[in-house]
Amino acid sequence: LDRSSAASDVYKRQEKILPLVTSNVADALGLGGKGKISAGFDADICFFDTDCDWKLRSVFARGKQHLSEGKLLKKGTFEEL
Repeated sequence: LDRSSAASDVYKRQEKILPLVTSNVADALGLGGKGKISAGFDADICFFDTDCDWKLRSVFARGKQHLSEGKLLKKGTFEEL
């Protein structure tokens, strides 16, 4: 299996798995504007370090960064640190 084929397989698996914990949940709970990265949505997203046991690296909520490289930038919805 060459690298491009392996990468394609990983992408295809993620494409099927991610909706199970994102858009499908938001749709089932009637949470409009949630579950996708798209225009008009809240832009909530987490970034993980896959080389380090999936350590949480960065968090964006409603388009604002709350965590950067593991450092807390905001608490709650509006509190700047």
